[in-house]
Amino acid sequence: MTVTIDDLKPIMSPEVARHVSTNTLMRARRRDTAQGLDIALVGVPMDFTTYQRAGSRYGPAQAREFSRTMRSGHAVTGVMPFDLCRIADIGDAPVSLLDFDGTIKSIEEFFGRIVDAGALPLALGGEHTISLPILRAVATPPRGPVGIVHFDAHPDTIDHIDGQKINVATVFRRSVEEGLTDPKRHVMIGIRGTMYDSEPFDWARAQGMTVLTIDDVEEMGARGVVRKIHDVMGDRPVYVTFDLDGLCSAVFPGTNNPEPGGLSIRDSQMILRGLKGLNLVGADFNELCPPADPTGNSALVANNLMFELLCVMAETVRGIANETADR
Repeated sequence: MTVTIDDLKPIMSPEVARHVSTNTLMRARRRDTAQGLDIALVGVPMDFTTYQRAGSRYGPAQAREFSRTMRSGHAVTGVMPFDLCRIADIGDAPVSLLDFDGTIKSIEEFFGRIVDAGALPLALGGEHTISLPILRAVATPPRGPVGIVHFDAHPDTIDHIDGQKINVATVFRRSVEEGLTDPKRHVMIGIRGTMYDSEPFDWARAQGMTVLTIDDVEEMGARGVVRKIHDVMGDRPVYVTFDLDGLCSAVFPGTNNPEPGGLSIRDSQMILRGLKGLNLVGADFNELCPPADPTGNSALVANNLMFELLCVMAETVRGIANETADR
């Protein structure tokens, strides 16, 4: 049976009151698989290795609850993603809280089925470790190695923590070693805070990664950051990963590893919007930690940033060229 855009119109008020609708990411329709979809929305409720404060396993659930506030179109750009392509929430990747290795494998397999179905994954975690198994699925030939647009307070290029090679702080060391990502096409945005030593930064720069500290972002402005991203990425495949601790902890407390003085919501919106025209093959948002912000404001912010990228990905699917003046 062919799935059409009309089959997947999101559940919106006033036709259905917000408080009675089924909780899904972006208020999208619920599907069991990615078959027939252009973009698959996915939760990845995993937080095995978070060593600051746990709780991002609850991120997808809270994001779905606060998706009740979402509408189906972008009031500034005019993009209506659900009118452009077939989008649905296909639920959560399988997670076993007693089996780390098995969970990593099951996430990879789950996203492999999304890729095989021809859909672009847009995931919400969950700790930043989720990016590695997703990349193992997405960055397969002929796509890989992919470029990375990486919003974060931390480089996540540490070699190990207490001998453990796969965790929240080692994701992009492993992705380079495994040939999943091209370090010369990796742009970090918003790096700041304290550090144990300079080795992760030295390693990243030695591989050719572009490290934009929060001071660099302030000096360049959102438009300058967008220009830099496009210059580095070119027309080859790109994966976007947004660690929500990249945002300033004063406006986004609901994350595992908060850092003061980070990206503003406004700059983040403008940079995400400026990714239009890149060859996007998937994305994740991660480190939403509901116990750290029971008000839900952080979930609301995460949803809105995710929607910014959903609009860009929908235009990618439809091959809409970059016509913005931001560059």
